[in-house]
Amino acid sequence: MAVIITEGKSGDVLSWIEESSLSEADKEALRRFVQCFKGLTFFKQTLGGTPPAWLSDYCGVLSGFERGQQIWVQFDGFDHGLVDHPLADKIPDTWYRLTKQVMVADEHEKVIFKEKMLYFVGVDMEHYKTMLALRFDEEDRSIYEFDYQDVHPNGEDDEEELEELEIPMDGFGYLETAAATPVFDSYCSMYGHIKAIRFQDGCVLEAKV
Repeated sequence: MAVIITEGKSGDVLSWIEESSLSEADKEALRRFVQCFKGLTFFKQTLGGTPPAWLSDYCGVLSGFERGQQIWVQFDGFDHGLVDHPLADKIPDTWYRLTKQVMVADEHEKVIFKEKMLYFVGVDMEHYKTMLALRFDEEDRSIYEFDYQDVHPNGEDDEEELEELEIPMDGFGYLETAAATPVFDSYCSMYGHIKAIRFQDGCVLEAKV
């Protein structure tokens, strides 16, 4: 299926949200994001391949913003706190680069986690200690946080171990179950927690409540 991308302003997106079948919690999160950053150009899109139905639903309402730009964001917090995380105090000030704004493709950075692909959606480019990703699973809509250093590469030295774990060799690597923690309830909820946006020219846009 061909990917169709539609751009719109805040009023358009608010209409897309109201007309959608998303849960009320997801709608409210997206409304909050759009109303805090009304001057952006947003976009929605259809997805090729076979993504989870919920991801297609999300992207059919709001897939990202300022298409073609490199984007970094800060969050006002997570839905679920990180207990004893070494960077817990720094995470509110961490700039996460939105890697693909859900432009899902085979070449997208990914790891295997609980027998499913985990696709990167946010990357701390400063020290790679905190990463955000969504899991390609119909029953799991969470956004996970993990340390990049916990990813086991699918190298030749690991081949025998990976085969025993039934992990495919064509992925980027794999994470053990305890290495990743759900921090946002959904992709929409993640957007609802954005408090600031930084563009590739260094310009910073803060949420206007």
